[in-house]
Amino acid sequence: AQQLNLTNWKVTLPTGSSGSPTEVKQPALATFSSSPWFTVNSKCTGVQFRSAVNAVTTPNSSYGRAELREMTDNGTKNASWSATSGTHTMTFREAFNKLPNDKPHVVGAQIHDGDDDVTVFRLEGTSLYITKGDNTHHKLVTSNYKL
Repeated sequence: AQQLNLTNWKVTLPTGSSGSPTEVKQPALATFSSSPWFTVNSKCTGVQFRSAVNAVTTPNSSYGRAELREMTDNGTKNASWSATSGTHTMTFREAFNKLPNDKPHVVGAQIHDGDDDVTVFRLEGTSLYITKGDNTHHKLVTSNYKL
């Protein structure tokens, strides 16, 4: 994962045991990869994530995931963004290339405060949404997303 500066991040993978997925933190994360879950893309310009629908989950979720989680203090503490103060920006470029068959929904990015997600960037079939709190369809970005 040397394509990204992962100093203040950890990765959670859809592997491990039920309720206790694999987490990789610094300093191991600086050179870590785990095919097919977290690998450099074919052009070596970024990373790709993958998860299985029957993968292990985090304790408070029903869905497996491969994700980066923002940290602070050189990757030792969870970061959380205030929804009521400050200016916070997340910039990313991503593409969804496969959806689960039974429930074709995938979360591509989410921002957390200290307790819960504040907003989520999610694809449901061909509809791409930005959520706000518990409003899962706050803003429709496009209804014609192409995988």
